[in-house]
Amino acid sequence: MPQNPLLRMLVWNWLAGAAAAVTLLVGLLATDAMHLRELILASDSPGVPIAMLLIGFLVTFCSVAMGSAIMGLGQDDGDPDGGHREGVEPQAGEAWEPRPTR
Repeated sequence: MPQNPLLRMLVWNWLAGAAAAVTLLVGLLATDAMHLRELILASDSPGVPIAMLLIGFLVTFCSVAMGSAIMGLGQDDGDPDGGHREGVEPQAGEAWEPRPTR
């Protein structure tokens, strides 16, 4: 496990996404949703469609889990304004201008 806290967080979220992807694939095959299992097993090489489904699910679910973890890094849960800073929104009738960064 990496010592860097950011990498450790990403690894754990990748594992959570991978677990969700495998769970969904197993659930789809176990329930034979829309005759998917029947269609896959009727194929000459059923490993190929299963691998393609798994890779697609892994990319999707791992990306969502890791991305949501990254986007949630800067949030302060105790902020009553929901993360909005004061003075950022323009007053009525004013045009919005970006503030220079320091």
